[in-house]
Amino acid sequence: PRKVDLTPFLDPTKRAIESADLNLNLMKWRFLPDLDTERLASMHCVLLGSGTLGCNVARCLVSWGARNISFLDYGKVSFSNPTRQWLFEFEDCSDPENPTEGRPKALTAASRLSRIVPNVVSKGHQIPIPMPGHPVGESSEQRVKNEVAQLESLIESADVVFLLTDSRESRWLPSLMSVAHRKPCINVALGFDTFLVMRHPVPPEGGGGGPRAPGGGGGGGGAWGATSATTLLPRQTRAKTGLLTSNARRHDPA
Repeated sequence: PRKVDLTPFLDPTKRAIESADLNLNLMKWRFLPDLDTERLASMHCVLLGSGTLGCNVARCLVSWGARNISFLDYGKVSFSNPTRQWLFEFEDCSDPENPTEGRPKALTAASRLSRIVPNVVSKGHQIPIPMPGHPVGESSEQRVKNEVAQLESLIESADVVFLLTDSRESRWLPSLMSVAHRKPCINVALGFDTFLVMRHPVPPEGGGGGPRAPGGGGGGGGAWGATSATTLLPRQTRAKTGLLTSNARRHDPA
């Protein structure tokens, strides 16, 4: 007797995946023959910020076929978020483990995206981003070093980095790390009646120079003080991004 496998037509997960892929293939066949859907699906997209920008950029990415997305955010879901940030719901404003606070944004966004797109690989990282002008005390130094290492490891694993945080200061360090590891970095910002989308260029292989810290000729002076987030960066990263002057390189014990 003849048999027909109807599993793809009966399994909701497989139907959802095939329908999404069909939309992408239709765009490729009719309008964008050079669209590399397989490359888009395999790219690791790191989204720094899981708020209004992070939620909407994630939706745009999955609609174009991205299937490997990591969120990084240290914030918690507040009552004003669900109306603007579509990956969150009212129930996320209260964490069962701590009813006085909301659920972690990055972890919640990753979980919700996985429920919307069945075959997406989505992870959340609740890590703060060290910022210029925020001094690091001796008691916090090791913790901040670990956070910097985690942030750099995440950026190093990325194929493209999106800066989607809510302040300029929090974008500074990730942009330097993207330069150091030669990762495409897309900066997106919103104002009341304006917006900005800017792609930072990838430096040539073996090229020197790069952005410098405020306060003069490198990362060791100016308003940064004796210890700042930049001095906690691995020496190799600081050298690549121009955070060490020639004098600092000679005397830096790291």
